[in-house]
Amino acid sequence: MDALNAGLRSHCLRVAAWAYELSAGLKLTTVEERLLEQAALLHHSPFEMLETETVNRLADDLWPDRAKQLPGESPGAPAQVRAILEAVRHPGGSRRIDRISAIANTLEVADLFDEQLEIAQFEGRAVQEVLESAPGDPVLGSALALLRKVNREDLLALIPRLPVYPAVAVKALATLAKPEVHLAELEQISRADQVLAGQLLKAANSAFFSPRYPLKTVRDAISFIGIDQARSILSTAALRPLFSGPKLKKLWTHSVETAQVAERIAELSTKVSPREAFLAGLVHDVGRLAISLLPAPASEAYERLTAKGCEVTIAELVLFGFDHSEAGAEVLRIWKFPPEMVTAVRNHHNPDRVASDLAALLYVAEFWSAADEDLPSNTILQGAVKQLGLSPEAIGAADLSRYSAVQELA
Repeated sequence: MDALNAGLRSHCLRVAAWAYELSAGLKLTTVEERLLEQAALLHHSPFEMLETETVNRLADDLWPDRAKQLPGESPGAPAQVRAILEAVRHPGGSRRIDRISAIANTLEVADLFDEQLEIAQFEGRAVQEVLESAPGDPVLGSALALLRKVNREDLLALIPRLPVYPAVAVKALATLAKPEVHLAELEQISRADQVLAGQLLKAANSAFFSPRYPLKTVRDAISFIGIDQARSILSTAALRPLFSGPKLKKLWTHSVETAQVAERIAELSTKVSPREAFLAGLVHDVGRLAISLLPAPASEAYERLTAKGCEVTIAELVLFGFDHSEAGAEVLRIWKFPPEMVTAVRNHHNPDRVASDLAALLYVAEFWSAADEDLPSNTILQGAVKQLGLSPEAIGAADLSRYSAVQELA
């Protein structure tokens, strides 16, 4: 029952988010926006529940920080919410003022749009399939035309505009992504960039490793902490500057956490090298860097939808026609990452579509970290866990969140 209630709440939040974006042409007042949002959140509730006290209590639960009443908002707002919902459920059943009818029509389209996306997930179809077929449906097609902000060509044009990234760092990541890296290569990477060398020495001399004497050279540091640890630290240090903006701090924290969890799961599974898993976890959401460069109308709509409860990948596919998985794969391809890692990042939200243990591992790692980037699928999760030769119990019993050396750089 709790899962059902959570799913219904998520659906209602998304409907409210879609309805807000679709209502742009109506030029709603602030009060009308509130009415539309309330109606969207209550559109599955029976009419008999829609008394003033009930509406206010539900609103308080859903928006704990909301103002109790907006300037110009009638104390009888629940009656207007009821009128909107009646117009949705009984279109043409009674004469309504044009404004109520227009708001009700927007809500109806938003509800139908989200239901189609949910049905696709339950049927095992990709959301992308629904969106690609939308132009053939007059309702979904018109909704998508209003919601779509950019296209795939815009994505490809964005990638060269990523934050200035030193060539040495790109070369370092390409080297670190190789299946096998030797001490001499790590030493060469570190010596080519003073920042990377400094980060390596800082981590090696930290309390995590607690050397008896200060480590003063890169070679000493790598010899003391080992190649695998040095590789993880250098990968983290090479990527960190790209996430320097205040809006990207949360994304960086998530990337580091996913990298650590992916490494632990790889150790349990033995299907994927822990070194490869760590780096893949670190870069799996790098496509969101490109998305952060989108024009203001697109990025603002994206922030509104995700803030209102729409899952990240769903918002991306609807607004842009691609998600951060595809964007990330394009970035890594340009950075000359191994094809298998590009494939894993491209499919880390849909590992069931590709024969890649690394894609399955990234899906499980992101699910464990509760990223909530996509509509949940127990079928995909169970398949990914099985592909890794594990069980949910084995993963649940493992210490996936223990402290590691890379957190010295976070």
